Amino acid sequence: MSWRRRATGAATAMLLAGAFLAGGTAPAAGVSDQTASFSHLTVQGVPCSSTPVFVNAPAPDTSLYTGLVVEGAVNAAGGAQASTQLIRPDGGIIHTSRVGIGPDGEFRAFVDPRETDETVAYTIRVTTTMVGGGAGPTADCQIFVRSGPQTFPAVHPLLGAEAVYLLGSTAPRGGPGIAGAFVARSDEPGVVGFEYQMAPADAAFPEWTRVDGNPGVIPVLPETSGNYTVYVRAVDVDGLVGHRTGRQFGVAAPGEARPAAPSATVRDATDTDLSDGLTPASVVFSSDLRVSYGTIDLFRGETPIGTVHGDGRLVSSGFPITIDAGVLGQGIAEVRAEYRAFDGAPVVESVHHVCADSCEFASANARISGSAVPGAVLGAAMDTVPVEAAHGYQWFRDGVVIPGQTSSTYVVQLDDAEHEISVTVTGSRPRFTDVVDSASVVIPAPPAGHSLTIAYEEVDTDLHSRNGATLGVVGQSRPLHGFAVRLTNENAEGEVSATVPDAIVGDLHVSGAGWGGLRRGEDLGTSVGTSRIEAVQLELSGPMAERWDLYYRVHSQKLGWLGWAKNGATAGTTGYRLQVEALEVRLVAKGGTTPSGTLLAASYDPATSRNKVLTSAHVQTFGWMDPVQGGEIAGTTGLAKRVEALLFSTFVGSAGIEAQAHVQTYGWMPWASQGIPVGTTGEAKRVEAFRIRLTGDLAQQYDVYYRTHAQSFGWLGWAKNGAPSGTAGFAYRLEAVQVLLVPKGGPAPSGTGPAYYQR
Repeated sequence: MSWRRRATGAATAMLLAGAFLAGGTAPAAGVSDQTASFSHLTVQGVPCSSTPVFVNAPAPDTSLYTGLVVEGAVNAAGGAQASTQLIRPDGGIIHTSRVGIGPDGEFRAFVDPRETDETVAYTIRVTTTMVGGGAGPTADCQIFVRSGPQTFPAVHPLLGAEAVYLLGSTAPRGGPGIAGAFVARSDEPGVVGFEYQMAPADAAFPEWTRVDGNPGVIPVLPETSGNYTVYVRAVDVDGLVGHRTGRQFGVAAPGEARPAAPSATVRDATDTDLSDGLTPASVVFSSDLRVSYGTIDLFRGETPIGTVHGDGRLVSSGFPITIDAGVLGQGIAEVRAEYRAFDGAPVVESVHHVCADSCEFASANARISGSAVPGAVLGAAMDTVPVEAAHGYQWFRDGVVIPGQTSSTYVVQLDDAEHEISVTVTGSRPRFTDVVDSASVVIPAPPAGHSLTIAYEEVDTDLHSRNGATLGVVGQSRPLHGFAVRLTNENAEGEVSATVPDAIVGDLHVSGAGWGGLRRGEDLGTSVGTSRIEAVQLELSGPMAERWDLYYRVHSQKLGWLGWAKNGATAGTTGYRLQVEALEVRLVAKGGTTPSGTLLAASYDPATSRNKVLTSAHVQTFGWMDPVQGGEIAGTTGLAKRVEALLFSTFVGSAGIEAQAHVQTYGWMPWASQGIPVGTTGEAKRVEAFRIRLTGDLAQQYDVYYRTHAQSFGWLGWAKNGAPSGTAGFAYRLEAVQVLLVPKGGPAPSGTGPAYYQR
C-alpha cells in the first residue's frame, strides 16, 4: 500500500481549510432533481457533510481487502444503479464501483483507498440512475483517509525467558506451563503498541490483546504441547491497526524440548594487519532470532571491549569487531558476551574464547564412524582441544585422493570393497596453527551378486517388492496395510548383506488420523493397524540424498495409478477417503529421468483443489460480490436476486477454465476464457444456465463439477466437464452456483438429481 502518514495538530487544521480554498465550497450531499434525494449517505459509517471528514481505512489484516464502505439510500422508488467514484483533487479517478439499488432504495458500494495520501482531501462522488435511464440524485463528499501502520511488525523470541520458543518453526521448545515471550517492534513513526492473537493449531483465535510499548513484549504461556500460531499487528497513536504478521512455533511435550541456540557466538577472524595492536573477531547473534536484533556487549573480565548492535541482517553473516590486543593479553583469552533484546530486557550471558596472538591446539583426534559396507555412510570428525576448529576433509582410497569427496561424509561404493578408505581432517582457526590428523577403515568384500536395493514389504503379510516392482494388489479393492521401506545391499534372491541405517524416512496419511509425523522407513507400518493409508511421503536422508533421487507412486482407490512423487512430496490423496492399494518405489541417480507413468497428479487434496478455482458472481442489487473458492456459494439464496454474470479464474501453470452462459434474451452466449465474465452487466438480464470446461494440465488431472440454485427449483444436481447446469425456456433466474474440482475419475460430490431443465 502507498498510504503515507497523516498530518496532525495545526497542520491538519490547515489542510481542512485548504480543501475548500483549492476548489471552492465543497458541495453538500444533495439531489440532481426534485423527485428524489438521499435519505442517508455514509463513508465507513461517517455521514457525509459540507465539511471534509476523516474516515478510517479498514485494517489490512485479511487476504480479501474490501476497501472503504459507502452506504446510502434513495428516498424514492425506482432507483436502478449507484456509481461511486473516489476522485483525486485534480479530477483523476482512483476507483469506480457500480452496484444495483435495492427495492427499498438502499445500496452498498466499496472503493479502494490504497492509492490515497492521508494529507490530501479526496472526493467520494455518488451518482444514481433511475429505472428507465433517467438521472437520480448525485452527491459529493470530501474525505481524508486515515490508515494504520503500513509496515509489518518484526517479531522475535525473547532470549532470556524461561523458554525460547522458535518462531517460523515447529521445533519443539519449552512445554505446557513453561513461560516464554516474543518481542514485537516497528521502525514506523507513531507506533505505540501492538495487538496479538495466539492459539494452538486448529483452535479458534481469541480476541486481540493489546500490549503497550515499542518494542512490546508478548507473553507466551502454552497450556498444551503441539503447534501454535501467533498473529501480531502494530497500533498507532490514534488506535488504528496495521498489517498483521503470522508465525508458527512448536511447544514440546514433557521431556521432548530441544535446547535453545546460544545467545551469541564470538569467533576469531583473520588478522590482515598484525602491527596495529588490534585483534579482529566476528560476533554472531543467536540463530533463534533469525535476524540480528538487540545488543551484544563484550567484556574481558569486567573491562568492556566492544559492543555490537543488531541491524536486521541475517544472523549467519555476523558482525566484524576489533578488540584491543593489549586487553586480551597473550594466548587464548576468555571473553564474556552479554545479550539484551532492548533496554530493560533480561541479560543473557555466554563465555567464549578468542586467540589474542599465535595459538596452538593442544591435541587433535580424527575418527571415522558408520558401517563399513557398500551403500552405508561413513562420517568423519575431529576433536580439538582447547577450542573447536573449522574442519576441512579429503577422502582417499588406498592413499589416492577420491576426486570431489571433500565433505564430512562419504557413501561407501561397491568398488570400495577390499580397499582402505581414509580421511584427512584439517583443523583451522584464525591465529591458530593448523592441525592435521587422519583415520582409516578397510571395507570388507560383500557376498557375490549383491547391490544397492530399495526393498519394501507389507507389515504382517508375506508381500514384498524391490526396485520399482508393485507392492500390493491392484484391482481387488484391497487396501495396502502398513509397510516398511529400507535401503539395502542384497542379491536378486533378496539375501541382504547390509542395510544402510536410517537412509529413508517417511510419513503416512491415515484415515481418521491424518499425517503421523516423520519416521524411519523401517518403522512406517508400526502404528497403522487396521486404518486405511491414503497418502505417502518418502525421502532419502543424509548424504544418500546428495547422490540419489527417491521416486514413488501409489495406486489409489477409484483413481488408479497416480503420477510419481519425488523426495518427500506427497503421493496419494488426503480428504477424499480413498485408500492406497499399491505402492512402487524407485531409486534413480541424482538428476536422472523421471519414471514413466500417467498424466494424473501425484497427489490430490481438497484444500489445494479449492484454491485452484475462484468464482465471482455479479448479482442484482449487489453488483460484483467477493470471489469464493471452489465449493463455496457464489451468489445469493433466499433473496430472489438474479445472477447477471459469472467470472471464473484459476492459478495453475499451463491450465485454464472456460465458461459459457445462457442469458435472458440472448440464449447461449459464446465461450469465454478464464478471467473474462460470462453474462451481462448493466442490462438487468438474468443468467439462466451455465457450463464449464477445463483446459491444459487441469483437464488431465481433474474433473470440474458445478451446480445451480435456480428460481422455483432450488439446488439442482451436479453437472460435469462442459455439461449444462440450470434452466432454459422457463424464464427462471439463476441465483447462485457452486464449483469444485475432483481428482480425475474420483467420486462426484454429494447431491443428486437433474442438473439441467429445458423446455
